[in-house]
Amino acid sequence: MFGSNRLLRRPETLTATATCRVRGDVTDVWEALVDPRSGLSGDVVETGWMPGSPRGVGGRQYYVTEDGTTQVSVLEVVEFVPPHRARVVDVSAWCQSWYEVTVDDTGDGHCSVTHEYWIVLPAGVPETWIRSHQQALTHGVQKLAARLPRTIEAIISAAGG
Repeated sequence: MFGSNRLLRRPETLTATATCRVRGDVTDVWEALVDPRSGLSGDVVETGWMPGSPRGVGGRQYYVTEDGTTQVSVLEVVEFVPPHRARVVDVSAWCQSWYEVTVDDTGDGHCSVTHEYWIVLPAGVPETWIRSHQQALTHGVQKLAARLPRTIEAIISAAGG
């Protein structure tokens, strides 16, 4: 037999973390990070705050992706500690998932920006999903960390910072 038909007996939490250095002071970097444009990349074709949504806890951002099909993701802010930390949950995901970003001033004109992602695979899905979802999660956060410095610096520059 080529594959496993075994199913998860209990939920499995997967995590991935990546950190990058971004030029700028902590306030400017934070403001650029909470700007939905910081999420624009590759397949993301549109993003923004939901109409009437607060900027902080309870706020919702949307991301429209096109990679053969069009999908909309909605993230809700559940923790907001400017200019150092925010946590969001993906209210549109098929499984429980959340993301956290932290910003720390390194004291040399740069900030350290760390993204951490978590997803919980529910019981009853194939065990093989652990590996494939962990790879996708790790790849996604590493890709974000690789492009984020340029994106944040461009947003800061456009704002006159």
